[in-house]
Amino acid sequence: MNKGTYMGYLADDIKMSNSGETLIGKFTLAIKRPYSKSKKEGQKDTDWVSFTVFGNRAENMAKFFHKGDKVLVEGALRTGSYTDKGGILRKSWTIQVSNFYFTAKQGQSKQPQIDEDSFFEQGDVGNDVSESFSSIGTDLDVDDLPSFDDF
Repeated sequence: MNKGTYMGYLADDIKMSNSGETLIGKFTLAIKRPYSKSKKEGQKDTDWVSFTVFGNRAENMAKFFHKGDKVLVEGALRTGSYTDKGGILRKSWTIQVSNFYFTAKQGQSKQPQIDEDSFFEQGDVGNDVSESFSSIGTDLDVDDLPSFDDF
């Protein structure tokens, strides 16, 4: 199964572009993980992970999330390749976003108000509002998520 859940902080605002009539959003999340080279309790390292989101989801993510915001996303790993300026074949990896969820910002106790009728495109797969809007709340933190050692 190719599916993952990621929580982190936006490294920058979402960069929007078009491919024909399809909106494309690209962003990077700074995701904390335990620092493996040190035995210090609670020390974290940061991974910088690239994400791509399409269509109405891209538009809404760009509208509601900005640099430094904490976001929870679900998605699947996609691979690609390209030839750089030196003629070397390079590989690339990105997570293609299937869902995103609001987490409370510091000092904020509830999710932003959203017009549910215009939030999702007609015909999007998996856009059942009850499934897509979460009640994560303010108590969820990266440290609350299970680690690989828990499995």
